[in-house]
Amino acid sequence: MLYIICGIILFLIFARFGSEGIGCFFFLVISFLLWRIGGLSIIIRIILKIWGWILARIAYYYYKFFGDDASTGFILNKPDNILFG
Repeated sequence: MLYIICGIILFLIFARFGSEGIGCFFFLVISFLLWRIGGLSIIIRIILKIWGWILARIAYYYYKFFGDDASTGFILNKPDNILFG
């Protein structure tokens, strides 16, 4: 029964949006599956770690070029405080 429902949804998306809609449908299905198994939280955590690393690099070079500033020292010492409160 689930295959029939997915087939009807897939057909309706294809009829309405063309091949671009099929790609969107697969993206939604994969995102839903990752969310259900907890994979989406792992991906979000990786993205936040990369973002924290980028912020730390920006703060490091700002501190290196513009001297001692309390805000940049704080960012260099604790990048998790910015991301997680």
